[in-house]
Amino acid sequence: SSGINAEYGQLDQRTYVDNLRLDSLNFNYPCASKRMFKDPSVTQCTIVNGKQPWKYLSGTFVFYNNTFHGADGIPLRYMAKESVLENNLFSYNDWTSANSRVGNGGHATVLSKSLSDKAIRNTLLYNGEGHGIRPTKRADVTLNRVVGQCQGLQQSDGAGIHLTSNNQPHSHIHRNWIHDSPKYGVRFDGAPPRVGVLGTISSNVAVRLGPGGIQMKGDNHTALNNLAFDNEDGSTRHRKDCSLCVWKYVRTNPVEINKYSTVVGNVADVANGGKRPNADPYPLNGLNITDNVVDPDVKSYLRDPDNYDFRPLGALITVGPYDADPSTYWIPGRQEYKPSSPVPPTGSTTVIAANRDALMWLPGLGHVTHHVYFGDCAGEVTRADVSHAVGVVSGDVNVMKIGRQLKAGTKYYWRVDGTSRDGDVVKGDIWWFETI
Repeated sequence: SSGINAEYGQLDQRTYVDNLRLDSLNFNYPCASKRMFKDPSVTQCTIVNGKQPWKYLSGTFVFYNNTFHGADGIPLRYMAKESVLENNLFSYNDWTSANSRVGNGGHATVLSKSLSDKAIRNTLLYNGEGHGIRPTKRADVTLNRVVGQCQGLQQSDGAGIHLTSNNQPHSHIHRNWIHDSPKYGVRFDGAPPRVGVLGTISSNVAVRLGPGGIQMKGDNHTALNNLAFDNEDGSTRHRKDCSLCVWKYVRTNPVEINKYSTVVGNVADVANGGKRPNADPYPLNGLNITDNVVDPDVKSYLRDPDNYDFRPLGALITVGPYDADPSTYWIPGRQEYKPSSPVPPTGSTTVIAANRDALMWLPGLGHVTHHVYFGDCAGEVTRADVSHAVGVVSGDVNVMKIGRQLKAGTKYYWRVDGTSRDGDVVKGDIWWFETI
């Protein structure tokens, strides 16, 4: 199915289906509770199930380029042998937490149960659930952006991307941004004797988060080239807290975890192996702990991290999720029909002029060429045609070098137009920022 609006309704597959693709659908306010009618039952939104029981699950489900907005409950849950969740937007869902009649910290904005689970290039904006993406077996969670998850703290536990112990083996959490939330960014959960093994958390950015950026429990895991810093309010963490948390023990449980884990090339303001009573935290735990950069002033090593430019400044560091001078700057999240997610973000008044050497953006969906327009006059940038483009890039390239030193205290405007393979041009929005 594609191109359908589903407002004030729901797709509820209570038997099972074998193969299904939901493509470019809009689920606006798809479900609501009946509490005003004195019916306390749990809301049922969009549910898609393959044939059960669990170990004999059937079905290949693809959810592509859909929007889920305003659900009063879990906006999407499914069970399948194989599932792909790609290029979807989930915004402002479940802010009443009315999806359980008992205390429960195990729900999620996207609640899946698959034998092979992929979540690629989705955007989650200000959803109320304690967890954002909660995948299952052999998960591939790549290039997702999770913002403001559970900001009202109406649910306990949770993380932007959360894996329980039995779902960690051979799962890969890669190149995601999780930020501005009272929850963890990425979390491998569990406690002995139930611990996960052989999961990988690599090249993620987890910043401005409540209890910590990345928490890794279990053993034989890998944490590679991640970046994590700052409390939710933007302040540096206390040295006894952690942004990169590779625990040695789970609270008072006496069994050691992460004894054989690998922690290499990560960048954080505070990193350790968890708290211990009346003493400094344990050091990062693992068999291979090398080449990590841990410094309370870690943001000074990066070009403009408060404006989502996480490139290292020169050769100060050579680890972490980004190179110092890439032609492609990966930006996670849903691709729209036109260029989006500008770096620096539009409306910023704190762009560091001395460090601003380039403009970056998320290409429009299906675009193969981009024309970039830039200047200090909004009218000129708005009216500019291809003859006045400051540059043209093709393929995966999404970095345009400015080519001159910007002035502090100046407002700049820019625009990126995208061209599809068929030659159709989509004019981009006018973005602006002010320098300091």
